[in-house]
Amino acid sequence: MAGLKLQGFAGFVPRQSPYLLADGEAQKATNTKLYSNEIRSWQKPGALSERRIYSGFVPNMIYRSVGSSGDDVWLGWKDDVDLVPGPIYDSGSPLYYTGDTTGDGGKPKKTNATLAGDAFNGGPNDYLLMGVPAPTVAPSVTASGGSGTAETRVYLFTYISLFGTIEEESAPSLVSNYVTVNPGGTVTITGLPAAAPAGKYNITKLRIYRSVTGTSSTTFLKVKDVPIGTTSTTDNLSATALGGSIPSITWSPPPDGLRGLVGMANGIMAGFVDNQVYFCEPFTPHAWPAEYALSVEYPIVGLAAVGSSLVVATRGNPFIITGSNPASMTQEKLPLYEPCVSRRSDAYRDWE
Repeated sequence: MAGLKLQGFAGFVPRQSPYLLADGEAQKATNTKLYSNEIRSWQKPGALSERRIYSGFVPNMIYRSVGSSGDDVWLGWKDDVDLVPGPIYDSGSPLYYTGDTTGDGGKPKKTNATLAGDAFNGGPNDYLLMGVPAPTVAPSVTASGGSGTAETRVYLFTYISLFGTIEEESAPSLVSNYVTVNPGGTVTITGLPAAAPAGKYNITKLRIYRSVTGTSSTTFLKVKDVPIGTTSTTDNLSATALGGSIPSITWSPPPDGLRGLVGMANGIMAGFVDNQVYFCEPFTPHAWPAEYALSVEYPIVGLAAVGSSLVVATRGNPFIITGSNPASMTQEKLPLYEPCVSRRSDAYRDWE
C-alpha cells in the first residue's frame, strides 16, 4: 500500500512561493503543534462542565487543578493572579498564589484540593494565608529540683500551621527570662498563648525550643510540641534527648503586597513589591526572609523564571537575577532601555 512519509517537518513559511518550498516546509499549518520537527495536532477544545461554571462570573484567570476526588477542577479568579504549585509533594495538590484581592486585603494565599473544592465561582472555596505570623509574647520559665553543676538557659517557641499534611513553622517568639537549671531539674514554662492569632492560618500547635551552649556557640534545640491553647508545660529532658535546631530564626511571612509569583529552580519562589524582588526559603514557600530581598532601579512590571535565572521586567532597563540559593543571588542590569509595557508578556505561564 502506498503511503506518504514526512521527516524533519520544518514548520510553515507563509510568505514563500509554494514552488520554492523546501522539503518539510508548508505554506499553511492549521491546528498543528510546531515542535520537535514533527507534525502533531492539538486536541480539540472541550466545553467546561456546567457544574463547574456559575452564572454571572467571568474569570480573568483560570487554572486546572485536581479536586479532592481526583477529578479535574477548574479554579478561576477575576483578578490578575499568579499561581505556583507547591514544591513539596502533598496529595492535596498545594497551590500558592498572589494577586487575589477578594479577601484579606489581597495578601498572598495558598489553597489545596480540600480547601478549594469543586469551584469556578470567583476563586477557591477557601484558602489560608501564605505566611505564618510569629508569636508576639515571650514565655516565662522557672526551675526546680535537680543537683550538680547548673546551667543557664532561655526558651522560645514558634507556631506550627498545618497545610494539608505540610507543617509550616513561624519565626520564633522573643526569648524567655534566664533560668538556672540543675541537672535532673524540671523547668516550668508558662505564658504560652491561649489561642492562635486571628486570621486564616490553621495554627494547630506550638513548638518549644531551649538554648544549648557548646564550646563556641549557642543554638536552640527542640524540646516538644504542644497543642494550641496549652498555656503551660514542663521540660525535664537532658540535652542528648532534645530534637533538631530551630530552622526559622530569620523567617517571616511574605510582604502583604507581593505580586508576580513565579517558581524557580531548587524549590525557590520569587515575587515583587514596587522595585523590590523577594525570594522564599528553598522548598519553604511560607517563609520569605527579609535579607533575601534585592532592589532594582525601576518599578517592576513582571517576573519570568528561566531555570536558575530570574528575568525582572521593569519600567526601565530589564535585570537578570541568577543563583541557586536565595542567600547568594547576583543581579545584572541589561544595558538596553526596554520598558515592559504588558505584564502578561513577560513570562510564559502555561496555566493562563
